[in-house]
Amino acid sequence: MKAISRGRISHPLAREFMWLLQSTFTPLNDRSKIEKFEVIFAKSVGRQYCTAYPLARIGIHSILKSLNLPTGTKILMPTVSIKGILDVVLDLGLVPIFVDLELETFNWDENQLNKI
Repeated sequence: MKAISRGRISHPLAREFMWLLQSTFTPLNDRSKIEKFEVIFAKSVGRQYCTAYPLARIGIHSILKSLNLPTGTKILMPTVSIKGILDVVLDLGLVPIFVDLELETFNWDENQLNKI
């Protein structure tokens, strides 16, 4: 089995301390900062607008719900998944289909996808 490199992210200790203070004492629901982020992000990806969500599972819930998928629709998911995302799929009445990854590429096996 191949080892999966997780890489290394490091920052100066002073920056980490500043982020800690900011996240501790700055309100997370500052609408003006959220809107500013949404405008900057939308421009960076070539869109007119975007909506920021506080958690990935909330964004995924919003996307899946907006698709109006019928109950029982199959949703492909990797075998290594975050429980909160699985909870979203189940909450919407969708059926998770877990697909293994190829050991060589760490992507979904195209042959396995064709069998689903």
